[in-house]
Amino acid sequence: MKEIIEFIHEPDQLDNLKATYVRMSKERREETILAITDTKEGGAGKFLVSVLPSEPDKEVQKLIRKQIFKLKTMGIKIEEERPAGESALKKIETKRQHKGFMFNYDSTGTRTVIAAFEVKRNGFIFINAVIHLADGLIDLKLAPLTGDDVETIMAKYRTETTKSTVLAETSPRYAAYLIEEGNAISHLYTEDVTQLRRFVSSLKDSIEKPQDIYGLKIPGTFEPLPPGAVLLDDMFTSLTLSWDTIEEDRRAIETFDKPAILLPSHMVREKEESFVKTLIEKEVLKSKITLLRRVFEDYAYIFFQIERFDCFHDLLHLLTSDRGLTEALSFFAKKSLIAPDPEEERRQSSLIVSPYEQIHS
Repeated sequence: MKEIIEFIHEPDQLDNLKATYVRMSKERREETILAITDTKEGGAGKFLVSVLPSEPDKEVQKLIRKQIFKLKTMGIKIEEERPAGESALKKIETKRQHKGFMFNYDSTGTRTVIAAFEVKRNGFIFINAVIHLADGLIDLKLAPLTGDDVETIMAKYRTETTKSTVLAETSPRYAAYLIEEGNAISHLYTEDVTQLRRFVSSLKDSIEKPQDIYGLKIPGTFEPLPPGAVLLDDMFTSLTLSWDTIEEDRRAIETFDKPAILLPSHMVREKEESFVKTLIEKEVLKSKITLLRRVFEDYAYIFFQIERFDCFHDLLHLLTSDRGLTEALSFFAKKSLIAPDPEEERRQSSLIVSPYEQIHS
């Protein structure tokens, strides 16, 4: 690691430094990445960009992307490798085959959005975008691939899905929309995203923007969920919120569980509910409603695509209810402040089943 830090500012040493890096253990590579970022040198960014494509471990890949983003926010110019010649995003032909996919958010607040556009017979431009819940588009990669390459990559992605990590096919236009939306927050890939917008402008899909999701028609019949029960679905397990005063608020709400005078559990819960209700009326959390709406719209689309129509129906009902988003915000704010044990979650389930039901009928 010392050798890499010492010569990080010398471009002619890059190949030697990469060779040293790849021989390290995972733990040493992670330590090296953090140490390199701390140097705050332009060479640090160049080194991280150069080792990212060959990094085999997904956790380390995420760390590298995070540190590249951190360096950019410090004002350090980082030039990412681009294929030579004209843009790969030429004028699209609507008769060709195009695909889009998206994951839900993981425990780090990131998700992957994928698009594959056929630009010539069996020749695709494959776009892999990493989008953070708060920071927007933090990584964008474009690569020319064959149709078989695309299927191989997507097959690998599908093997990584779990009960809480879901991959759903989307319209190609919607995948492009998500990438544009993410860049509108981060502004890291404006040139590429501008080209992408021009590239897909001639495409027509039934779902192109979030408002189109509300018009999706459920085929056949399904067994509806109790209102709000969708929030307990595995796909929402990793979804939490963050805000500027969250650590201070956590300390405040923890005092309810450790009062000077021991209180019955129902009184503790009442105090917590009152605290969260007051909190979500503040601007720091009120502003999260727009973010939550967009998450729910995307998740509704995912549920529809994987034919979980009960969850799709419940989310749409929540999105269009007068108090649905406010009650959902309360639920996720409390979830972000408190880590309930399994028994407590079962006791609270009746509240979540109907989060926007009026107290007085």
